[in-house]
Amino acid sequence: MKCQKLFFWTLLSFFVFTSMPVVCLADEYREIQASEILNQIEKGEDVNLTNCRIIGELNLNEIKLENIPNPKYNESLKSGYYYSEGYLESHGVNIKIIKSNIVIRNSIFENNLDFSNCLFTKSFSFAKVNCSSTANFRNTTFGDSAVFFGMYFW
Repeated sequence: MKCQKLFFWTLLSFFVFTSMPVVCLADEYREIQASEILNQIEKGEDVNLTNCRIIGELNLNEIKLENIPNPKYNESLKSGYYYSEGYLESHGVNIKIIKSNIVIRNSIFENNLDFSNCLFTKSFSFAKVNCSSTANFRNTTFGDSAVFFGMYFW
């Protein structure tokens, strides 16, 4: 009797589990060229991406944007201290103004990111983003909210 019940429940479990639909948990990423994102930012358009593989270098210093003089650079010059040319260049003569809301979720950057010497005037959010190359945020200012949630740099 016990063997019959065990056989019955085993067989029933087998049919239940094999008739269930198989769900694939792997995310499918659509490929986006970094140049497309740069084009949106240059036009002042908002960037809102989810489940993307971003191909190419995302360097905000390569696009034409409104600039303002960098007060840190000018303070360095006026301070009277000697700074190497490399130090002054790393502080940037000008700061680029980014007027786009930027939201990127569950995505992968395959190449370098360079957001150095930028001022983000609107919200900026990277949630569950993987960066497999370098990410440069040197002298970057976030004027509104900035969210970095679940970021991976490797």
